[in-house]
Amino acid sequence: MNLFRPLANLFGYDIVKKEKALKIQWHLQKIFADFKIDTVLDVGANRGQYGKLLRSIGFKGQIHSFEPVRMYYKELIETSKGDKNWFSYNYALGRESGELRINIDNVFSSFYEYSDYYLKERGKAGNSEIVKISTLDNFIEESFSGPVQPKIHLKLDTQGFDVEAFAGGQRNIKNIYTFQSEMALKKIYKNMPDITESLNIYRKCGFEVSGLFPVSKEKSGHAIIEVDCVMINGTLVKSPQGSA
Repeated sequence: MNLFRPLANLFGYDIVKKEKALKIQWHLQKIFADFKIDTVLDVGANRGQYGKLLRSIGFKGQIHSFEPVRMYYKELIETSKGDKNWFSYNYALGRESGELRINIDNVFSSFYEYSDYYLKERGKAGNSEIVKISTLDNFIEESFSGPVQPKIHLKLDTQGFDVEAFAGGQRNIKNIYTFQSEMALKKIYKNMPDITESLNIYRKCGFEVSGLFPVSKEKSGHAIIEVDCVMINGTLVKSPQGSA
């Protein structure tokens, strides 16, 4: 493969091993290196699964994880314990600061009500609690006030609330080099935006799609419910030739 890769690069392509082709971690590893990402904002961290994935692919920069649900935040603290470059916060990010009730159901905890489709696919939802909300702008401006600004990868996995979290960071889009959002092909929460609506919002802010990766499928194993969409900030970076 090494013999053919330089030739492929000349024509704007890259050669990737079959087992790596559809895995998001390999895509993240490449764009982090290409765009020199040094800071990750992990919004909707749950128990810290995303942070663990980043460490497993060799990312050594700062991880800032946000998890509003108390029981999952406690597990997040345990997961990140001992990692001096991993910071955790017990609140959500949204369009504006305040408080809001969140419906709790493991990785499907959401500020939106569960749709009939969700209840059919996943079963009965759990309980709820009131949680604190801040904004992306508030966090960035309070945390990175020095003359040298970080190169940020923003990861949103907020079960339908990604667009709301994104809306709270409009003053600081310039510091978000790469971006990941979970998008719905089938709505599992009432009133949430679908993939078309979400993409239109992000594209208007200058983000371009870099990769799409299935997250969940229907019980039948055929139709995709959600995908992770990885994007780059077209106003900040130019995709390197041959980016996978």
